[in-house]
Order: sequence, then C-alpha cells, then structure tokens
Amino acid sequence: MLSTIPSLAGGVIVAAIGYRLSRLLPRPLLDRRLGLPRPAITSLTLGVGPVSLFVDTMLVGMTAHDRLIPRLIPTEPMKGARP
Repeated sequence: MLSTIPSLAGGVIVAAIGYRLSRLLPRPLLDRRLGLPRPAITSLTLGVGPVSLFVDTMLVGMTAHDRLIPRLIPTEPMKGARP
C-alpha cells in the first residue's frame, strides 16, 4: 500500500500542472478540430493497444468523410429546387 503513494503523488502533480496550463488556453486544444471522444484521448496517453487501433480507425474514417462527402453531396441547390 505504501509503495503506491509516490506514484499516486506523481500522477497528482502531473495532473495539477496540466490543469493549470489548460486554464491559460482560450479554448481546449482538441476542440472541434478533432472530434475524438475524450476518454479515447485519455486512454491513448496510457499506451493501451486497442485504444490506439480505435483512434487510428476513427481518424481514417473522419478523413474519408471529410474528403468523400463534399464530392457525393452537392453544396449548390439543384436547378428548379425550392428553397
């Protein structure tokens, strides 16, 4: 039990520093630009293998969506279409 206290204290110190730094930002770093779920980002920092696969797959899907949807769905209304 006592052997885990130093590692817990280290985690609290790192989290406190990160929290203080995040309060200086006008908005979150990954807000709206990268629509990943926050637990995935947190788990990614832990180096968990399946989470890395999930994040990679999601990034590929998001990139494909951003490139394919504008080609498949016209942005201009069709001729004769009602507003």
